[in-house]
Amino acid sequence: GQDNSDTAGRRHFPVNAEAFMRDFTPRLHVTHDRPLYKYVHVGIPHWPMTLDRDCRYIGIKRASRELYTGQARCAVRLVAEFLDRLRELDIYDSSMVIITSDHGIAITPDGFTGERETLGGPLSNMSGSALALLVVKPPHSTGPIRISQAPTMISDIPATIADTMGVKNPFPGTPAMKLDEHTPRPRTFAVYPWSSADW
Repeated sequence: GQDNSDTAGRRHFPVNAEAFMRDFTPRLHVTHDRPLYKYVHVGIPHWPMTLDRDCRYIGIKRASRELYTGQARCAVRLVAEFLDRLRELDIYDSSMVIITSDHGIAITPDGFTGERETLGGPLSNMSGSALALLVVKPPHSTGPIRISQAPTMISDIPATIADTMGVKNPFPGTPAMKLDEHTPRPRTFAVYPWSSADW
């Protein structure tokens, strides 16, 4: 942001995350053939809305479904470039890849009914926030992407990794690939009151 007068807006998470991924992805290289675990925090989409679908800085905008969708498309582009880099390095096929979010966004899900107030605000916002993304690509898997409505939780991720890699599973949760999407399951979603004044 040094060459732009609006450095205050450019300090926000999505802008920095986009810059990190643009720098990080082309630098990836293989240094050994031992098993390796990498955690990459992409950080997009995220509040505030500061990037468009082409990952261009748009200033700080009030959140809307349209702007959030645009920022999500930017994230998909950056993650696709990352996965393409793994293919270039010939490690994509043998890798287990998990793409997840820590929560959804407080925008009412399509078709939501049953509005009421909760500790964390309107139930519609909480419902949107409880819709976290989870994508799992096991090693050496082929074929088209399969979409499941299985009621996963973030706490299922360690069990999913251990089960998929064939190691002893000391973790709570259920491997995501073994969940039946037609079987109801209670899901835990925690929310806490937050304010910027808390910083």
